[in-house]
Amino acid sequence: MNNHYLAVTTFLAAFAGILYSGKQAISMFAEFDDKVSDVMKTTDLSKETVYSLNEELKKIDTRTAQLELLDLGRIAGKLNIKTKEDVEGFIRASDKVVVALKEDLGGSAEEAVRQIGKLVSVFGIKERFGIEDAITKTGSALNELGMASTASEGYIVSFTKRVAGVAPTARISLQDVMGLAATLDHLGQTSEVSSTAYSQVVTG
Repeated sequence: MNNHYLAVTTFLAAFAGILYSGKQAISMFAEFDDKVSDVMKTTDLSKETVYSLNEELKKIDTRTAQLELLDLGRIAGKLNIKTKEDVEGFIRASDKVVVALKEDLGGSAEEAVRQIGKLVSVFGIKERFGIEDAITKTGSALNELGMASTASEGYIVSFTKRVAGVAPTARISLQDVMGLAATLDHLGQTSEVSSTAYSQVVTG
């Protein structure tokens, strides 16, 4: 036993390592499969299409994990984005927004992307530029306003969401509303009171 102790312990350690790696691989595949199912459920895309989409996502130069990119695809479906090309464009643009604005919009990637996705839809930016450019342009505008003043990106989004019911009807553009929101925040006005007053003025 003394003569073969090293060989036996090495074999047992290697065998344990293989078992651990196998369990880890199974767990990772199960998690990946769950994400694929989530994307299929919200977008109505087939499994083969989602696998193809995943291969395209691997080409994106980003620090975001693959599973997180697929999770953005699930959010795309919830925002009624259904085609593979639009979902892919949504993911590419949303990834940039998440990297630049996640902390400024509350720390939640899903909430940040969902809010901007709704705004570009309500204000007709998506129809004008396509989903990828719409989200990229809106995210860039938010980022610029936040850097150029003391305004909070979260305040700008909150105010814009509150007046989104009346501003597009009066043909007031998204960039004008966001610019006004940044000014009001800079002047110390609260989002709730300002948006209510502004909506009343526009309606009147």
